[in-house]
Amino acid sequence: MVRLAIDMMGSDLGPTGLIPGVKALLKDYDDVELHLFGDENILKENFTEENVIIHGTEEIVPMEVGALKVLRMKNSSMMKAVQCTVDEDLDGVVSAGSTGGFLTLTTLIVKNVEGVLRAGLCAPFLTVKKGKYVAILDIGASNENTAEELACFAKLGKIYSSTMWNIENPSVYLLNNGAEEGKGPDYVKANKTKVTCRPCKEENNWEIEAPNGKVLSKHYNTKSECVKAGRQYAAECGATLYIEDYDKK
Repeated sequence: MVRLAIDMMGSDLGPTGLIPGVKALLKDYDDVELHLFGDENILKENFTEENVIIHGTEEIVPMEVGALKVLRMKNSSMMKAVQCTVDEDLDGVVSAGSTGGFLTLTTLIVKNVEGVLRAGLCAPFLTVKKGKYVAILDIGASNENTAEELACFAKLGKIYSSTMWNIENPSVYLLNNGAEEGKGPDYVKANKTKVTCRPCKEENNWEIEAPNGKVLSKHYNTKSECVKAGRQYAAECGATLYIEDYDKK
């Protein structure tokens, strides 16, 4: 059974804009449990199913809400839905409300995937080939990103593809606004170069240098561990792996 929390007050039309979609979900799938958050009277008028749990809420998160304000709205439908996801160990949470507010709450309450620095918005796209799928991210959560964050988005995309489409080893590509040498921001062009595994000069271990020249925070006890992680990181961000092996003095 799939168990979901849904913010019913997030759309421009409030619950009336989301009720038809929830009813369609219930019609097509009987192995779901839905926790609906919003206007209690309206929701009770429309849903009497045993697998629908209604939670009355008083506040609505406005579209232009800032990160600090959304955290203060403890009784909002969005906050309650996100918190319920953790408290009840649900499979997911859905909201059509403020993107910034939703991203803030899910990052702080649900938490990111281990090893992922920043969450991203993912969109699946249809392709002309039957059985072929494409997921693109990030599509709006961030304006600019470092090479390390782009690699994190690649990791999220791989998780999504393997989970939703049962693709064991999905391919990862870096999407730019052109193939010419000068096209794209610096942090994207940097990803076209190299990832370097090398001994750490300050400590008795190994480190990975990202394409943008920054050293990743995690260090490795052995060369083999570092190279294994570096190879995966390079593949995720579309770079070439280089290995520096020299005596530290």
